[in-house]
Amino acid sequence: MEKGLSQKDCAQKINEKPSVLQDYESGKAIPNTQILSKLERVLGVKLRGILAITPCLCHITHAGR
Repeated sequence: MEKGLSQKDCAQKINEKPSVLQDYESGKAIPNTQILSKLERVLGVKLRGILAITPCLCHITHAGR
């Protein structure tokens, strides 16, 4: 992953509007598999599968603190 990649830069690299990424990050929208594939390629990370849900589980676990 490139260091310091902004939403705008990332959106340009995947040929989407920055507002699309903003909606994903804020939880207003859920990316489809095509966009997930593009994000995985650009960011060099896996966003689907068990590894992708682990941060969500950690968030739920720590919510009661």
